[in-house]
Amino acid sequence: MRNKGFHIRSISSLLQCPPFRLSYQGLGEPLCFAAFGPFACTAFYLLQGSTSQMNYLPLSGTILSASILVGFTTSLILFCSHFHQVEEDKAVGKMSPLVRLGTERGLSVVKVAVIAHYFLLFAFGLIKALPFIYIVSPANW
Repeated sequence: MRNKGFHIRSISSLLQCPPFRLSYQGLGEPLCFAAFGPFACTAFYLLQGSTSQMNYLPLSGTILSASILVGFTTSLILFCSHFHQVEEDKAVGKMSPLVRLGTERGLSVVKVAVIAHYFLLFAFGLIKALPFIYIVSPANW
């Protein structure tokens, strides 16, 4: 289990540190999706509920669905954090998604992403990957 934390830290180092600086190539959002979504949620789940010996990987649709939603949310927050620094990113050669797309198209992406997020939440509830209460609870609106 300790290797999971190492992998997550390695992803963050690849994102910001030379010589890779993958965030300068616009890869921050997909890497954060993986690191904070499926990797982190699965690691925390396994650490909380596992014994020292594991004969199979006890992952369910609930865990994977929740981790996808967490990763999606984290990536969307990161995407939105670029709006105030588009000019600075251009000046230093950082090809963030908003530098590539432009502000207007970036706003459209955010609108579609929010709708997609609620669609995924609804779909995961319908297929019973998440409890049905997630669909009808006002806390999710």
